[in-house]
Amino acid sequence: MFRHQFTLPYPQYIYNYIKTPIYVVNSQYDSIILETVYLLPCTPPDCSAEGTAFLKQYKAEFDRQVGPVLSSPPQNGYFFDSCYIHCQTIENDLAWTGVAINGVTMAQSFGDWYFERSANTRLKGCDTDFPCNPTCPNLHGHTNNATRPYSSFPTWHPTSRNATEKNVKL
Repeated sequence: MFRHQFTLPYPQYIYNYIKTPIYVVNSQYDSIILETVYLLPCTPPDCSAEGTAFLKQYKAEFDRQVGPVLSSPPQNGYFFDSCYIHCQTIENDLAWTGVAINGVTMAQSFGDWYFERSANTRLKGCDTDFPCNPTCPNLHGHTNNATRPYSSFPTWHPTSRNATEKNVKL
C-alpha cells in the first residue's frame, strides 16, 4: 500500500538528510534506551554474563548505526562516550565538563568544533568492554575519580524498578 515503510525520526534515519554542519553527542551505552526500549533488568556494571553479553551486542549495533556519522564530512563533529548515561548536555555540567575522551571533555570538543579551533571534534569512546572510561559517572552520580555529585539531575540512573524487576538478573 505504501511505498516507504514508516519509521520514527530517530537520528539514524534522518542524519543522511541533514546538510547543515552538525555536532552529534550520544553515549554508546544510552541508559534510557537500554532501560525503556530493551528493558535491561540490571544496572551496569552489575550485570550477569547474559546482561554483559547484551551490552556488547548493543554497543556493536550502536557502532553500526553511527557509521554514517563516523564517515561524515569533516565539518561535522561528534562525541560518543562510553558512559552508561542519558541527558549529558541538559543541566548536567559534570558530564559536559567531566566526561573526557583522550583527555578532551565534551565541552572542549564542542567548543573546538563550533569555533573551528582544532581536530578534537570527532571523538569516539572505548572499543573495549564496558566500563572502560574512568571519567564516566558511576551509579552514585560521581565520576570514578571525583566525589562531586550531579548538580541538577541526580536521578539519571535507574531508581524506580519494582521488586519483580529487581529480582531478574540479566
